[in-house]
Amino acid sequence: MGRAILAVIGGYVLMFVAVMVLFAVAYLVLGADGSFKEGTYDITVLWGGMAIVLGLAAAVAGGVVAAMIAKKGSNAPKVLAGLVLVVGLVFSAIQLTSDRPDPGPRVGEVGFNDAMTKAEQPTWFTFMTPVLSAVGVLVGAGLCCGRCGKNDAGGKAAEGASDTEAKADAFMAGADGDET
Repeated sequence: MGRAILAVIGGYVLMFVAVMVLFAVAYLVLGADGSFKEGTYDITVLWGGMAIVLGLAAAVAGGVVAAMIAKKGSNAPKVLAGLVLVVGLVFSAIQLTSDRPDPGPRVGEVGFNDAMTKAEQPTWFTFMTPVLSAVGVLVGAGLCCGRCGKNDAGGKAAEGASDTEAKADAFMAGADGDET
């Protein structure tokens, strides 16, 4: 049970950090003019597309981490996907129903924090993002299961895995990984 909780927390923390870092870098690259439509805080198609790709990448990574930490056959990646979906939809509903002040016209350069708090995105996009993220977590978990051998009997490393990978799998399973 403790390992499953650690898997969910690890995957979620990785996703959070990855999203913050990736979106900050994307904003540095695109700037305010590439991220928002002229004179407004409405996101551009370019920013929306980049947000989808980067969000999916973070979700896939979170699914991989959750699957790697979890024991074979654990539902931790599914729990992570459900958590991402529910939390994302709740925040989407809050954003939709909250009385946010009008950000006004966009003038000049806008810092990353202001950009994130004032950004306006279509309602469909707000609700689509958590759905895609949950799918990304499941895809990442599926990728891990194929590569790290979590589907093999006994949770052993996949055939052809290196000695280091086998020791890492044994360590994660609670063994010390040494044969002495």
